[in-house]
Amino acid sequence: MNKATSKSGQDDEQGYFNIRVEAFGYLNEVRECESKEGDPFLACNLTALVGKRSEPAKRYLDCIVVGEKTQELVRSYAEDVEAGKTVFIHFIANDINPKPYTHKAGENKGKPDASMRSRLFHIVKIWIDGEEVYTAPSKEESAEEVSEPRQSAKTGNGRDKATPASTPDTKRGIGRRASRGPEKQSAGGYGRF
Repeated sequence: MNKATSKSGQDDEQGYFNIRVEAFGYLNEVRECESKEGDPFLACNLTALVGKRSEPAKRYLDCIVVGEKTQELVRSYAEDVEAGKTVFIHFIANDINPKPYTHKAGENKGKPDASMRSRLFHIVKIWIDGEEVYTAPSKEESAEEVSEPRQSAKTGNGRDKATPASTPDTKRGIGRRASRGPEKQSAGGYGRF
């Protein structure tokens, strides 16, 4: 395969084809899991937003978190998710795969639905309750200039902390509703690998 025709020459060098999705959405249900073979892995649910900012539709992704930096970021903000804060992220995922399920509870009980399984491999930005707390370094920035995610949130990193135009208005409750996602189910149902 010609590297010029691929979105990433790295995919070609490693012998893989990839579909990559870049989106904005809410981080939900961060959890440590174990594969059938007993290998540990980090997983989370994402509620990606699609359509008009004033009335976005939601797409649910059940993700395995890959990459050292991405795992570090997700673990770093897991407490905020558990505390009910709105953790909004600009992310890149790949290996999208639909997974059908049936709602086990709630108003949609018994109705079929589907989630999308994916791999979360890069986080571009993170906002907590509308405040920007992390921005991935550009390729030009050196590793020495990059501070740890929690340090940048507490001590500041010189970046603008204002809510960007791309962040939904969480004060009106859009973020809180979207962060709940579909009904939680047992380990055999939606949201579990």
